[in-house]
Amino acid sequence: YLWINEGTVEIRDAAHLWGKITGEVEDILLAELGDKLVRIAQIGPAGENLVRFACIANELNEVAGRTGMGAVMGSKRLKAIAVRGKTAVKIADQPGLMTIAKWVSGTMDEKHRAFHEFGTGAAMQGKSLEGGMPVLNYRMGAADTIAKVDAIAVRDQVRVKMGACYACSVRCKKVVHIEEREEAARAAAETVYKGRARVAVDPMGRYRVDPRYGGPEYESLASLGVNLGLDDLVAICKSNEMCNYLAMDTVSLGATLAWAMECFEKGILTLEDTGGVPLNFHDADGVIKVVEMIAYRQGIGDLLAEGSLRAAQRLGRGSEAFLTTVKGMEMAMHDPRHMPAMRASYLLAPTGGDHMRQTSNRNGLRNQIGLCHFLAYEDDQSLAILKAVTGWDITPEEMVTTAHRGLTLARLFNLREGMSRADDRLPARFSDPLPKHAGLTREQQDKIVTEYYVEQGWDPATGVPTAETIRALELEADAVHAG
Repeated sequence: YLWINEGTVEIRDAAHLWGKITGEVEDILLAELGDKLVRIAQIGPAGENLVRFACIANELNEVAGRTGMGAVMGSKRLKAIAVRGKTAVKIADQPGLMTIAKWVSGTMDEKHRAFHEFGTGAAMQGKSLEGGMPVLNYRMGAADTIAKVDAIAVRDQVRVKMGACYACSVRCKKVVHIEEREEAARAAAETVYKGRARVAVDPMGRYRVDPRYGGPEYESLASLGVNLGLDDLVAICKSNEMCNYLAMDTVSLGATLAWAMECFEKGILTLEDTGGVPLNFHDADGVIKVVEMIAYRQGIGDLLAEGSLRAAQRLGRGSEAFLTTVKGMEMAMHDPRHMPAMRASYLLAPTGGDHMRQTSNRNGLRNQIGLCHFLAYEDDQSLAILKAVTGWDITPEEMVTTAHRGLTLARLFNLREGMSRADDRLPARFSDPLPKHAGLTREQQDKIVTEYYVEQGWDPATGVPTAETIRALELEADAVHAG
């Protein structure tokens, strides 16, 4: 592992950490390094085994979740990065930054109350009523059981508190605690929470869920819940916990399982293929078993660890028709047939099936400077934050240019790696209609793609950045490397 301590950097032996889950690794490293303020980014068994959607876990429940970065660390045999710094971060305008912080806390009810109370996932019932909820591999649009597994159910049944990123007053992160037995739950409520929280009990006595690993946010509730036909909140919380201690992305995991379950439902994947393991929708306990098989590449888990696209390419038999991937990455839990804003996001995000609308100026810039997407900053506040922290005398126009520069760099990278306009399209599944929403035609998609190319200064037919755009963004050297 990599140990960064102020100005010194060491590569240390991690043989004693290899094979261990994230909680065990954190405990060992904090004891070994002798400082509770050390912060650790690490992979779990999924990254060690090069699961294509392995993630990097920070603090056990803050994850760099998408695009398989955990597999990259695993390929380099790097188990963890431990960091301790003692030098204060210099802020150019501390009073100016505090003004923004006070605005966030002072406008809680007006701007951020829903996040503060529920985190993400409070609107799942509305999404289902509108017919846009991913259900049974994006086929249905609605589920009668949605109220059993949304953020409101989490609050009422299994949540013990809300966590936060450092110093954030919004505190939008769920923390759940579930015990197998009533007596253990009562003891934890008294000793851990001093009577201030009720600890949930699995009514079937199957699973304990450790609060160290946080709790499920919307993407996990949907991808590991209703999209698999599940209404078992305890089991969903357990699979979310497992993803955090094994370090796997819940979105790609859930979408890959949904693909596999539809293949199994239609007889394309058989018990002979799966080694006798049934892959059924509505089977919560079955999901728990397969999650571990994927992380350790055991049996059918070895195929599913490749992600749904590569698994479909290996399996064939028409299984490609059930994919929900763009550029090889599984789409998040927001149906573009229901949500027009998602269409450009999925079609044109450099990383593929991403829902964070990184293609826009606003979110493109936030990605590049590391600013929260959930807090309701106006553009002038984002500019004020950037100036207060860095002291840079940046203008609104330069912010837009910065967003375009980053997105064009990403485009050049993808072009270098062999991607083209042909990759800027949704999978066939989304040409099919939902009960309440029409499918998206190729013509609709092409129009969105072309208009975006023009907006970015790329060739409207190919998506290759024009020479004029390259010069304006000062990317000549990068364009040469991109070929």
